[in-house]
Amino acid sequence: MTSAVCPVCGGGLAIPGTGRRPVYCGKPCRQAAHRARQAAARMADHAGWLRQELAGVGARGQQTGLERDFHQVVNAMLAALARIHDYPRPTGDRVPSGWEPEVIRAADSVRRMAGRAFDLAGAHARAAGDFTAANAVFRRAPAPDPDDDETAPGFVAARGAGDRATEHAGRGESGN
Repeated sequence: MTSAVCPVCGGGLAIPGTGRRPVYCGKPCRQAAHRARQAAARMADHAGWLRQELAGVGARGQQTGLERDFHQVVNAMLAALARIHDYPRPTGDRVPSGWEPEVIRAADSVRRMAGRAFDLAGAHARAAGDFTAANAVFRRAPAPDPDDDETAPGFVAARGAGDRATEHAGRGESGN
């Protein structure tokens, strides 16, 4: 039997000489891996939905979601601010008003949209972190270090004289 490592707990695996090779050391690790894959898939879907809400584009290329709404609200705010110039300037004896309610409504809409963008972006950051955490259940084997190779420079692997496959192929070719 050869030994390998469980991708969840890092424990050893006993690999039999025949049959299907085990991936996990036992049922608890198999369940943990399954739950981690499910959680990662849920977080990826949720992050995709959040991103679509923030800056979505519909099937025909039109803006959808928060980006479209934000454009509309900001344009209303700019229009309200531009209408202030329609009112006369304050003088020593008179302060014209009437434009304030429209600016207040537009500013409140911008504030709510900015808050929604803040909430969605924060939720996306949390979903991305949860996705990373769900994938962290799996222990990744370190990449092989080319400096650890003990093979002599210039060595080319070939079947040796004592190799069973070579012996068998040799008998077949020579007619033994």
